[in-house]
Amino acid sequence: IKVAALNDVVLSRMRVVTVVENFKDGTETVIKGKFQGVSLTIERVMNKKVTKIKGLETFGLVHKKITSQFQQKFSCSVTIDETLGAGNHFIILQGDHSTTVPTYLTTSLGINRKYISIENKLPAKKKK
Repeated sequence: IKVAALNDVVLSRMRVVTVVENFKDGTETVIKGKFQGVSLTIERVMNKKVTKIKGLETFGLVHKKITSQFQQKFSCSVTIDETLGAGNHFIILQGDHSTTVPTYLTTSLGINRKYISIENKLPAKKKK
């Protein structure tokens, strides 16, 4: 058996895992599958702009505690959407917070900027 062929077989059967360091206490968490990071989605729901935040639980942040911090910091209505099942929750902020939330996540919560992705689903403004 060739070493290269054996190496290819072993690598094809390995699972992808990611180790994420908790910034508060320095503990490490192993996540199965590819690491997604924090995703911000800005979209229009019921004729209002909302910002959806997904992926904070991978950094050890509890949704119920972080929602009160978001309400105080951004002065908006904040809800938790649990429709995706266990472990995959959205935090929904009323309004377009595409510039303020990433800076708050990096400065106050210590999340690296490279782990934050922003997707804008708002329609482009019409030119007159």
